[in-house]
Amino acid sequence: MSIEEKKSDLDSFWDEAYSRDEEKELKKQKKLEEKQKKKEEKLKKKKMRESSSDEAAQSSGEGAAADEKAADQTGAEAEVASPEKGGEQEDTDNSGKEKIAAEPSGEEKTSEVEAADKEKTAEMEPAEDSSAPAGSEPSSDEEDSEDEPEKKRKNKKKKKKKSSDDADDAGEDSEDDDSEKSEADEENGGKERDKNYNIVRDLFSLIIYIGIVIIICFLIITFVGQRTTVKGDSMLPTLTNKDNLWIDKLTYRFHDPKRFDIIVFPYNDDEFYIKRIIGLPGETVQIRDGHVYINGELLDDPYGDTAMNDSGIVASPVLLKEDQYFVLGDNRNRSHDSRSADVGFISKDRITGKAVFRLTPFKKFGKIK
Repeated sequence: MSIEEKKSDLDSFWDEAYSRDEEKELKKQKKLEEKQKKKEEKLKKKKMRESSSDEAAQSSGEGAAADEKAADQTGAEAEVASPEKGGEQEDTDNSGKEKIAAEPSGEEKTSEVEAADKEKTAEMEPAEDSSAPAGSEPSSDEEDSEDEPEKKRKNKKKKKKKSSDDADDAGEDSEDDDSEKSEADEENGGKERDKNYNIVRDLFSLIIYIGIVIIICFLIITFVGQRTTVKGDSMLPTLTNKDNLWIDKLTYRFHDPKRFDIIVFPYNDDEFYIKRIIGLPGETVQIRDGHVYINGELLDDPYGDTAMNDSGIVASPVLLKEDQYFVLGDNRNRSHDSRSADVGFISKDRITGKAVFRLTPFKKFGKIK
């Protein structure tokens, strides 16, 4: 997969993540609106119940006032009737007394007394009977006794209605509490899911980042350049032991190596050599009297003033092929280079890169000449 494809995949991933976040925000907003609507409906219902209960209380109060007024009227009539009865009884008592006073003494007196008593009792019985004639209105006590059950029934109805309203309110409150609790649970669950999702997203992003870094480093090391360390003194005085260098791998993909370039190439599977190019492809190379001759002419070599003690395989003129380079170390008498048969001439495909920059030591930091 190329870097552009990975970048497009990453962009699509972030777009999906943002869309999911937007959907969650819309759901939360919708839930809040529904909750507000429920609260408004609840307030409306409560106000309606309160108004209806006030009307019922007002009507019941008016009925009770009317009942009390009627009871007062009946009580007044009963009070008016009782003095009249009392007057009748007083008249009978007085008449009896008069009769007794007028009677003579002796047996006649006793017989007359008995007769008077009989008449008195006879007069008292109709009076007692007349105290509650048929068709008369009931007294205030009887009306109060009859009104008491009616009031109790009304009070019971009010209590039942109030208890039912309270139960409805409690049910609605419990439903609201349950809905709020469920919403809180959903919100907490959503937060946990968001938290887990964020952790997964961060891990995924970290993995992608590490992968991109690894790919970039691989591309740089393979096609652009890499760091290397000098071992030994074969390149003195130009390079010293343990110098850290930056190797350019990109230059030779666009043009061929030049004379006096410092190159790095593998000596074997575990070791790399760093040397300077002296002979180019198609040239004749020879070391005679300790100096290099190219195509029979003495090479003007600013890096090899010291005469070489060993000419090696180029003691006599050797023609380089079209893809071969002759290399030497700047410290000519202490360098293992193309003069040795085991090193030989270096083909272009064996060249790793060109040493262009010294990183350390810092006092020698800069471009290599």
